[in-house]
Amino acid sequence: MKIIGQQMAVNLVIATLVLSACQSQEKSERVPVAVNVEVVSPYVPDGQSHYSAVIKPRVQVDLAFRTGGYVERLLQVHGRDVQEGDFVRKGTVLARVRMAEFASRVNQQKASLEEVDKTQTRAQAALAEARTALEQSRLDFERTERLFHDQSATKPDYEAAKSRLEINQSRVQEAESQLGANQAGIARVSAALTESQLSLADCLLKAPFDGVIIRRNVEVDSLVNNGTVGFVIADTSSVKVSFGVPDVELSNLRIGQPVTITTETALGEVFTGRVSDIAPEADPRSRVFNVEVTLPNYGQKLRSGMVASLTTDVQGKRQSLPAIPLISIVRSSSNPDGYAVFIAKESGGRTITEERQVKVGDAFGQMIIVLSGLNSGEKVVTNGSTRLVAGQEIRVIE
Repeated sequence: MKIIGQQMAVNLVIATLVLSACQSQEKSERVPVAVNVEVVSPYVPDGQSHYSAVIKPRVQVDLAFRTGGYVERLLQVHGRDVQEGDFVRKGTVLARVRMAEFASRVNQQKASLEEVDKTQTRAQAALAEARTALEQSRLDFERTERLFHDQSATKPDYEAAKSRLEINQSRVQEAESQLGANQAGIARVSAALTESQLSLADCLLKAPFDGVIIRRNVEVDSLVNNGTVGFVIADTSSVKVSFGVPDVELSNLRIGQPVTITTETALGEVFTGRVSDIAPEADPRSRVFNVEVTLPNYGQKLRSGMVASLTTDVQGKRQSLPAIPLISIVRSSSNPDGYAVFIAKESGGRTITEERQVKVGDAFGQMIIVLSGLNSGEKVVTNGSTRLVAGQEIRVIE
């Protein structure tokens, strides 16, 4: 009985401690989270739209080998192998696969073609001779036939003339058949020669246009296969930049519209391009329309991969929209692809959070435009927003 009583006392103490801990935890959970807020203010645009984009070449292609083998030579530029960043002209041989085997095949096919041509010449001469003999035997047969009918020639004479005619007819047919076979042989050898010459030409990897080497993937003595990409070359005589535009800004753009472009590497220098393409539909994920601007690249000052800042003029009066700090934006709890903010609202003498779905626009500095979901004058949580949930009590730090 004494042991049981002691056990009950221990259980009572444990239960008391657990209850006390739960009460302490519940009390701590009711402590409001300290956050900063900022009042949503309208952003009045300055008559221009600003975007960032990456410069890309007008055309960029992979140059692949069409013939496999060992690379025996690379283009020499200033006494060294061609390398990334070098400018090359159209038709320049950038790399060469060993050609000895392919050149030997070409020579063999040429020799075969010469032999077949000689045979064809002999066959043509034989056919001409057979046709001449046939014509003579036909005339002899016709004369002998008339004499035989007039009983001026014997039957053996008639039979002999007829036999000579038939023999010459067979000779002509054989010569024509041989000539046809030779022509087929010439066609086969010519096709094989053309194929060998193409394979020999494919040993040379040439630049398809004036451009800059973006990447080189091979070295001398590298073993390449048919289809191995040896170089990436880009035409940078003009470049293009692509950027996304929200639907509210799309009406301000048109094909051919001038666009001002600047880069961090060419400070103080302004480049002018023109809108060359506007996507007919928005990207299904970002919901923005892709716009492409093309501009000439005089002096090759603009290089692939540079970050560009674009400025477009806006026609007419622009709508003022709410703007909030970037750190206010969080992922939506109901839509993994969407965005949200927490609004500070008064309720029953307490300040609590309300999750608000928003659609965002352009960013400028540390601020971002809100296209929908917010009104000017509302209080948005800034610092500490990532730790909050909807309906949570907060304490605003002034």
